[in-house]
Amino acid sequence: MVALKDAVLEHPRLGERLAESAPREVHRLLIGDDERRYEVDGDTLFLLRVWHSRESASEAAADYSAASSSGA
Repeated sequence: MVALKDAVLEHPRLGERLAESAPREVHRLLIGDDERRYEVDGDTLFLLRVWHSRESASEAAADYSAASSSGA
């Protein structure tokens, strides 16, 4: 897991870019049973959401949408 964290830090665009987040640069990275969403802003990475794949995708999307509209 540490090696993967280092890989993301060295190559922040490693994960799939999510078009629905435009103009923000939000990426999704699947790691085992977990999904991580993070935003790339210059030299800074913001971890936005981590959830287990068993969690409802619609629930996760609703959480993300609410956070996006609130400016979080």
